[in-house]
Amino acid sequence: RESRCKEWEPANEKNADT
Repeated sequence: RESRCKEWEPANEKNADT
């Protein structure tokens, strides 16, 4: 996850690679 992903950061549990 990168700066662009910070908006959905809480979902990183399943998108940690994205």
